[in-house]
Amino acid sequence: MYFQNKPYDFYQIRQIIETEFFSEREFIHPITQTPTFLILSEPKIKKLGDAFDSVLEKFADINLLPFLRTPTPLELDLLGEDIEKRKYYSILIVPKIEEDIRPENIKINIILFFCTLISVFFAAWVYFIFLGADPLNVNTQFNSIFKLLPILIAYGLSILSILGLHELGHMAACRMHKTRTSWPYFIPLPIPPLGTMGAIIKQKGLVKNRNELFDIGLFGPLVGFLVTCIVLSVGLFLTKPITTADYVTFMNILYPFLPREIIELYVLVLLTSPQLPLMPIFYVLDPIFFPGILTYNFYARSIAPIPLPDVIIFFHPLAFAAWVGLLLSALNMLPFGQLDGGHVARAVFGDKGFTININGIPRRIEFYKIIGLISLGIIFYISPVFGFIVLVLSRGISHPGPLNDVSPISKRRKFFFFIFLTMIVLSFPLGTLWVFF
Repeated sequence: MYFQNKPYDFYQIRQIIETEFFSEREFIHPITQTPTFLILSEPKIKKLGDAFDSVLEKFADINLLPFLRTPTPLELDLLGEDIEKRKYYSILIVPKIEEDIRPENIKINIILFFCTLISVFFAAWVYFIFLGADPLNVNTQFNSIFKLLPILIAYGLSILSILGLHELGHMAACRMHKTRTSWPYFIPLPIPPLGTMGAIIKQKGLVKNRNELFDIGLFGPLVGFLVTCIVLSVGLFLTKPITTADYVTFMNILYPFLPREIIELYVLVLLTSPQLPLMPIFYVLDPIFFPGILTYNFYARSIAPIPLPDVIIFFHPLAFAAWVGLLLSALNMLPFGQLDGGHVARAVFGDKGFTININGIPRRIEFYKIIGLISLGIIFYISPVFGFIVLVLSRGISHPGPLNDVSPISKRRKFFFFIFLTMIVLSFPLGTLWVFF
């Protein structure tokens, strides 16, 4: 038998598998052309995960990789009448691809980091200057880029800290499970108000089981969410209310050639124009930082239902940086493809699904793919631009899964799964961005 022009002994493969499992059938898979073994779900002595790890180590010595999966309908048909009596798993054997162990060239990572930094500064400058935001709370004039520079630096570094620590969370999980990974690749997007589409890392190795896959998918959003909460709290603390009269006066100073009536009309249009949607966590923190303020709007909040409110509250740039971080995290946590949420969903649900007949041919539909399609629809509802970007970054709806795809995640990780869902709810924008993107 040959894999990529290398001879391997089918009998030797079966011997390795039978050291831990009871093999019922073995054959060359008609579709993948790989050796496939149907085994009883209960190992001979050890627990399932331990038995598979033992087999995995033995196959590593002969440069092969086993994949433990739920049998497909085509594979189960080979068992005949025994199919209803016992539970089976399948082990597929594939040649191990030699890993690239050359030192990583981090020049591209560094270049992308600085490009993203410049992109974030540019997007923030355009947003704060031309789109009506008032990040300085009328304490500083906007007529000099140098006076705005400290705010832009704080804003840009806050976003990059959120994204960078998010990716470092992934890297920590990969290192904990001895999976090689690259340094983060930041993605510049010079479109206000974001300036970036986040960052990604390249995983250089296969994940052993669903526990490891869950950890890798969870650690990044968990670290990023905690950092975002800190940045948001600081930003809301620095956000100060402004009376409408003071704001109109401030605008008159900036634009002395405009009548006050025009300035008041501008403020009215500003407050009634489409707004960037907020996330639930803003509403959670609102009573702490702004008690007594009734309405909540991205640009402004009012304590009186009149055309020009008595009080306007413009978010400090750090609070807006947290908004950007929450948006990117929410998109990344949706369970689609190979996004972070896709890793978590694949770890939680595995390859479980149901079988339907299409033109007489049984087809298996996995639950994680159905959830992924729903998530993709939500992403396109938020923004078609983001939807297409996510399609590219997620590399499609399918997920390869870990080597051991049948052992469930631990009870502790099931608890963290509910924390993950809570983070999605708190980070998800309550509205669409199609007006803006």
